[in-house]
Amino acid sequence: MKVIVVGAGVIGVTTAYFLAKAGHEVMVIDRQSGPAMETSFANAGQITPSYTGPWGAPGLVLKAISWIIKDNGPLKVRFGLSPERYRWLFSLYQQCTSERNQSNFEAMMALSCKSQALFDELLKEHDIHFDHGKQGNLEVFTDTESFESVSQQIKRIEQFGLHYQVLSKHEITKVEPGMNTESIVGGVAFPDDETGDCYAFTTALADVCKRMGVQFRFGYTVRSIHTANQRVSHLQLDEESVPVDQLVLCTGSYTNDLLHGVSKKLPIYPVKGYSLTLPITNSETAPASTVLDDKYKVAITRLGNRVRVGGFAEICGFDLSLPDSRRQILESALLRLYPEIGYEKEKASFWSGLRPMTPTGIPVIGQLALENLWINAGHGTFGWTMCLGSAEKLASMLAANRNRTLQ
Repeated sequence: MKVIVVGAGVIGVTTAYFLAKAGHEVMVIDRQSGPAMETSFANAGQITPSYTGPWGAPGLVLKAISWIIKDNGPLKVRFGLSPERYRWLFSLYQQCTSERNQSNFEAMMALSCKSQALFDELLKEHDIHFDHGKQGNLEVFTDTESFESVSQQIKRIEQFGLHYQVLSKHEITKVEPGMNTESIVGGVAFPDDETGDCYAFTTALADVCKRMGVQFRFGYTVRSIHTANQRVSHLQLDEESVPVDQLVLCTGSYTNDLLHGVSKKLPIYPVKGYSLTLPITNSETAPASTVLDDKYKVAITRLGNRVRVGGFAEICGFDLSLPDSRRQILESALLRLYPEIGYEKEKASFWSGLRPMTPTGIPVIGQLALENLWINAGHGTFGWTMCLGSAEKLASMLAANRNRTLQ
């Protein structure tokens, strides 16, 4: 079977990998010059099944209001004339019950844990280098009430075979000796979580895919999807028409643009995030692994001889601007916890990307209205954590559909 995958981020490339592994003839089309040049380029660098969970939860509305009104708050909403934005926010609000939160959590966790198991298998089979770290993840708290609340909630990850350890301030210094714990009241360590450079991983896996026969066409923009007889007939590129046997969209926040006039809109909305990547000059005073700062909702991740600070959630459409105020907050969050860290500020890289979020937190994976149109998108902040699990699931669904057709 010939399959076209649109999108060469971590979701698209892992999807291409499993499709090729299943014996399909795969072509990947992407408008950028290479793989992982958009949302996958400079994410926070975490593979965190232990931290997987939906936004929608009891109490979210009050928390969100408190975050929005703060100048340096982790959440911003741009209010304006955007019905789609308000529909998405209302759908998120509808998920803020205990029952829906638990259901969404279980679905996300199952996918994340499956994905992590597939990571282990893939790395045994292929020699891929991406500043991979397996030292776990540490969340630190400056507020006693938040610390005690999380210490109770995290017990539910145990049913998925994941581990955690509640740490005192003194115990945190043993895990992260370079951290300033003066304002810290405690932390939670997640030893099963991992870190790495998503861009490097995706690029290396794309090379593996090429050796498996996958064809990549970079620098080509899909302008429209055309249909005939309840099927996708062809894709219109800039100056070329490409016939379609099977089509998989791994186009993240831009999925609904492509589906215009072809299928109903999916509940995927872009949520903007930022990262700041800095080369370090003193490894002893830098993070040992990933630290999540509960106060600022910022992740500080060690990536070899670099440190990456990522965070914020801005519901502002497709704006990719880089305000210096956000950069300053990321740098301040780093220095608050690691005041003695040495880094080359002049070589820093400041970046923003659009996370494709669904109100439930569960990505959209499967077949759409047309029999040869498939989707794998909407992973939000857990794209790298869920990528292999969702890619394998999509490939399995496509194969099952083929088998039904042959029968």
